[in-house]
Amino acid sequence: MVFALPVSHYQDALYDIFDVDILEQVDPVQAAAQLSAVMPSDMPVLKAAYPKKKFKDLDSASYEISLKTPLSAEEIQSRFAGEVVVEKKSKKKCAFTDISPMIKELIAYPAEDGVLLKCTLSASPDNYLNPKYITEFLGDAVSYSHTVRTMLYDEKGNPLE
Repeated sequence: MVFALPVSHYQDALYDIFDVDILEQVDPVQAAAQLSAVMPSDMPVLKAAYPKKKFKDLDSASYEISLKTPLSAEEIQSRFAGEVVVEKKSKKKCAFTDISPMIKELIAYPAEDGVLLKCTLSASPDNYLNPKYITEFLGDAVSYSHTVRTMLYDEKGNPLE
């Protein structure tokens, strides 16, 4: 089982896709039922289908990030209006990087106990932005955050299936 875009241990996903090797043609409805029966209860398989796109066609992912912060939605929105420089880490190096070109959309909404960010971030295999950098950019202004990935998209903005 290979996930298109695994979530980090501190994140949740409402939408995910994965590949499973099969030896023969199977009915997708039956496959979904069989997979759901063996998956953890908090990871139900809602649908099985033969792929329409390849994982390499993944372009972006949308997220909802709940923030506990004294800042208003307007203050947070304004912080993302220009350059967004963070210390971005990879397996080989660590460098200060402007991630604003990788933020396709970011809208801040007032929420109970803070702010809700709805954002779409680059998620292509060669240009992935972990949503943790959105929260890290805000630094000490955030005392708690919770990230939920809501959808995966292809290069045309269609859900990746």
